[in-house]
Amino acid sequence: SGELVRISVIDGDRLIWVAVAQGATGGLRYDPGQEQGVVVHLASSAGGKAWLSSMSDEDALARVSAQGLLRQAEGTGPGAPRSLTFLLEQLAEARNCGYATAVDSYIAGMAAMAVPVRYQGHGVVVGCLSIAGPAVRMTPAHMGNLASRLQVAAAEIGEAASGSHYFKAIVRNLQPDQERQSA
Repeated sequence: SGELVRISVIDGDRLIWVAVAQGATGGLRYDPGQEQGVVVHLASSAGGKAWLSSMSDEDALARVSAQGLLRQAEGTGPGAPRSLTFLLEQLAEARNCGYATAVDSYIAGMAAMAVPVRYQGHGVVVGCLSIAGPAVRMTPAHMGNLASRLQVAAAEIGEAASGSHYFKAIVRNLQPDQERQSA
């Protein structure tokens, strides 16, 4: 992608950034520093919206209500959802196009896209994979071009997750939630 790629994993009721790879080698780039281990703000980040879009609207709103619609200490970009109605519209759009976006939302001037990582490629969501960069490069057209590659990479990670005791434990813990959502 030539941009910043991050993976986050579900840890209980939170989404945590755990790894990053910077693809930009020069010029304007988004490099947030040490976000590994940081709890993802769900409503303003592409990864958060990707995870929320994998849930029912009721469960998504419960998670956002527990965390807060806006980032408090760090502030939120001007494009962040400022109403639950707008957030639900963004989640519906993410479900429709297969990936979530955040433009000038988490940080002003930054755009990102993300998809859920599903266990074994099609099971429960165990994390999210995102691409982020300066909004001048991460345009809607560019995100559309990157979407299929991001989805394929997330599916590959989900397939590989079945070899991990950590992800097997996440899946065991998430099974009751998944069964409740489908009931």
